[in-house]
Amino acid sequence: MARGQAAAVAGSRGDGRLIIEERLTQQEIGEHIGASREKVSRILKDLKAGGYVRLERRRIVILRKAAAGW
Repeated sequence: MARGQAAAVAGSRGDGRLIIEERLTQQEIGEHIGASREKVSRILKDLKAGGYVRLERRRIVILRKAAAGW
């Protein structure tokens, strides 16, 4: 499986959270989506502040879906 594909694999914990198991740097995320590391950093900061994601041991935990159009 290619690195980009592995990043998309997430494990559900049965409580609605998804955990992206692969530990990606902000630079790697940016390369996957065609954005700068700085932009990824700003977006992750906004998502954390809004309670959408949390970072645990360098893994991304998706707590809930973002609002439509976000």
